[in-house]
Amino acid sequence: MWYSIVNLFVFLIGVYTVWALARREYYDEEKVIDVALASSVVGLLASRIAFFLTPAGSSELSIITSGDNVWFGLARFFQLTNGIVIWIGIIAFFATAILLFVRWKWPFWPVMGFLVLGASLSGLLFEVLHYLRTQQLHNEGILAVGLLLCALIVVYEYSLGGNDVIRSFKEGFQKAYRERVRKSNP
Repeated sequence: MWYSIVNLFVFLIGVYTVWALARREYYDEEKVIDVALASSVVGLLASRIAFFLTPAGSSELSIITSGDNVWFGLARFFQLTNGIVIWIGIIAFFATAILLFVRWKWPFWPVMGFLVLGASLSGLLFEVLHYLRTQQLHNEGILAVGLLLCALIVVYEYSLGGNDVIRSFKEGFQKAYRERVRKSNP
């Protein structure tokens, strides 16, 4: 029960973060939430299906399919606490987001920045809450990647002035570098 509540909580925090950042930059809020929801669903399904391709997952799949009750088997298929392959889910999440960006002809970097920050914040929050409850980390890789991505995005957005020129990382870093050089060499 605790695991489900924490998952729902960090998911809502991530979606809220994406929504709030997109709203600040005047993007269509509904489409941004659609990207977050669609990417999350595809990521969860892909990670669960990838789990069934592992030896532990294939034995669980045989248990699910051998039952008489189809609805019970379907509910157990979507029970995420039994096993997922998290990195496959993350790749599927971002691949779905990229496909939607291309379809809607949105600029890649600004919205991807929102999604990465929301996903990183969710992963970090989950790891912290899991550690507080069990006194052990769930996945050290998620913690490291989440901290790194959050730090890079915050540096880009606020310290380097990337929020002024957010259409492209390259333009943002070039502009910030020129301004720093200009300030240091009066």
